[in-house]
Amino acid sequence: MDNLDRRAGKMSVLLPLSLTSVLLIFSHIALASGYETTYEFGSDCPIFTKDVDEGNEIYIEYEGKEVASYCDDFKFRGRGNDILDEYSVCVTPLYFNDDDCAVKIDITTSLYGVTKHEITCTDNSANYCGPQDETLYIKFKKRSDKSTRNANFKLKITAKKEYDYDESHAYLIGAIVGGIIGGLVLITVCIAIFCWCVCRRKPSQGTVFNPAQGYPGTGNPYVVYDSMKI
Repeated sequence: MDNLDRRAGKMSVLLPLSLTSVLLIFSHIALASGYETTYEFGSDCPIFTKDVDEGNEIYIEYEGKEVASYCDDFKFRGRGNDILDEYSVCVTPLYFNDDDCAVKIDITTSLYGVTKHEITCTDNSANYCGPQDETLYIKFKKRSDKSTRNANFKLKITAKKEYDYDESHAYLIGAIVGGIIGGLVLITVCIAIFCWCVCRRKPSQGTVFNPAQGYPGTGNPYVVYDSMKI
């Protein structure tokens, strides 16, 4: 009985530890792989702008359903840990199957703005990143009266950091400090050169004039001659 009680006690201790370990493993896997969300044209109808966090992925799918005119667009903006950083939103087509060319995707930066990029049955392989710090609109469009039942596609939405506030300010501070140090070094060198030039100069050898000696080539003007005898 004692052995059984001991085993039961050990099991009761090990079970919570095992569950905790499993939860930690899954949490690390989730953090490493990022967060994923999927929206579908014809099923989801979000009203507000969706944030795309740095390192996460959002997917947009279409499976041939009817899309209402008031639910035919999704809005995304890039975001990170620092609100002062700036991001662009990138769209990558994973697949786009539309043999009848019945649908297309228009990408704009406002609800009624000019189309920045199109994804169609003939042009659906290029990755597109929108302007820096702009909201991106992904709009579903029917191209004709053809049925859209055979059309299906999947897009991946990600955020790309375009401006790092901390890194930019670090460069600016480094440039200011470097400029100040460089200026001080230049001033010190100029002062040292000036002092060296002054110390190298020798005093000039001037001539001392003695009035008692008279002028060269002449007699002493101060000599008094006797009156000439006739």
